[in-house]
Amino acid sequence: YKSIIAHRKRFYHVGGVDYEKNLPQSINFIPYGELETQYKDDYDKMLATYIYDRDNALRYEELMKRIKILIQRFRDIEWK
Repeated sequence: YKSIIAHRKRFYHVGGVDYEKNLPQSINFIPYGELETQYKDDYDKMLATYIYDRDNALRYEELMKRIKILIQRFRDIEWK
């Protein structure tokens, strides 16, 4: 993880991104606010048109629960 951040800082630096804050303990990829509504709407559209096994596909709320578990597992790793 640290090598990826170092590589980004050196070769693919994006202005306005504070790479020092992109730590596993603080990183979050759950949408919030208006963005969450847009993500949910987009996911619902994907369920209707792109996801083939719709009957067994996760609903948005279940997907977010699983992503939260994934984030916690990511944060629990001891990064050296």
